[in-house]
Amino acid sequence: MLNSLFALFQQPVGDDYISPEDLKKSLDAGGVKALIDVRTPPEYGQARIPGARSVPLDNLAAILGGAAGQDDEVVVYCKTQNRSAMAARALAQNGFKNVKVLSGGITSWAQKGYPLEN
Repeated sequence: MLNSLFALFQQPVGDDYISPEDLKKSLDAGGVKALIDVRTPPEYGQARIPGARSVPLDNLAAILGGAAGQDDEVVVYCKTQNRSAMAARALAQNGFKNVKVLSGGITSWAQKGYPLEN
């Protein structure tokens, strides 16, 4: 699995990104079917966006077909956006059509003063 994740990291970036502001609006409107935190469990335990589900990047296969339908809006995030970009590519390669990466990760979300839980 690590080799396939490494290969994903080397692919050109072509992911769709969503700003913290747009994510907040979409969450408030109920437009996000799945909000996936791909950081490690200790990182998730420290702080997370309310409603996020923890699926560490190395366990990504666990959500394929589980958390959301392939046409649902799925937003993935990590600390800054590197791991979430890899996760978005993997989801797209497995048929998910509406995957977005939180631009700047949870760091940018927190800098905007948006809510976190722990």
